[in-house]
Amino acid sequence: MVAVTSVAVCVATFRRPSGLARLLASLFRQAFVTGPAPEVKIVVVDNDAAGSAREVVERLRPESPWPIEYDIEPRRGISPARNAAMRRAGPVDYFALIDDDEEACPGWVDELLRAAREHQADLVAGPVPPKFVTPVAWWLRAGGFFGKVRSIPDGLHATFVPGTGNVLIRRAFLDPAVDRFSEEFGHSGGEDMLLFSALARRGARIAWAGRARADETVAPSRANVAWLVSRAFRSGVIYTRIRLRLDRRRRLGSAMDCLLRGAAKAPFGLLLDPILALRAVQSIAVGLGMLVGGFDPVVPQYRRIHGS
Repeated sequence: MVAVTSVAVCVATFRRPSGLARLLASLFRQAFVTGPAPEVKIVVVDNDAAGSAREVVERLRPESPWPIEYDIEPRRGISPARNAAMRRAGPVDYFALIDDDEEACPGWVDELLRAAREHQADLVAGPVPPKFVTPVAWWLRAGGFFGKVRSIPDGLHATFVPGTGNVLIRRAFLDPAVDRFSEEFGHSGGEDMLLFSALARRGARIAWAGRARADETVAPSRANVAWLVSRAFRSGVIYTRIRLRLDRRRRLGSAMDCLLRGAAKAPFGLLLDPILALRAVQSIAVGLGMLVGGFDPVVPQYRRIHGS
């Protein structure tokens, strides 16, 4: 008798009742055509100590084809919430992580599991294309600044490090004493890159599943140039902090390369192409972030709560 695969869909949420409702509704529509249907549970961890997500979970619970577990993690930050969700999930075969501002396509879990089976993968990631709810300038859409469907072939990728917005993790590969999302990065972001980079260095097999799509709603507060530049700066800070954590070496060359490349492109972009101009400014912001992350002894916590 073949054992049934078990999957816990782990959701960390913070004061996004409408987003959580859309996500849960999309999870209820999951279908399985590439292999046997797994045992599924949904684990929702509310990062609001007041339990603001409870009403959404209880209202939608009767519609769910699978058990839904709800818990509160009062310590603020994405890392404590995600760690709590994975602990609450118990001894399942896989954790499937998705954010509370996303909606899973009907074959999301099925495609992630297919890729895991076919490639004996320890981590499987899928695309997170943007879904705009307000009008956005054509060049912001065309530039792919908010994410796009990657043109990555399905299969194993040795150098690809996924994020947690759309990822499947094989539980057996994790060391429960070591492998968790760092709370040091719980407010800044980068906790996923740090963990998955460490797993990759340990030999994790990482696969891409192009049909396992999770659409991300872009909030109006983020659909602008200021937010994109701020995110680029934060990315530079986080990248350097992770490099220092992993190999303890500062990489001035990378920061200077970003600064020089951005400075060289900026004049042409400002005159000819807004997409090129923004990419140049982002490159400069990343380079400055790298310098801050490498040389500020007290690195500021650039606040990032659940994708905001």
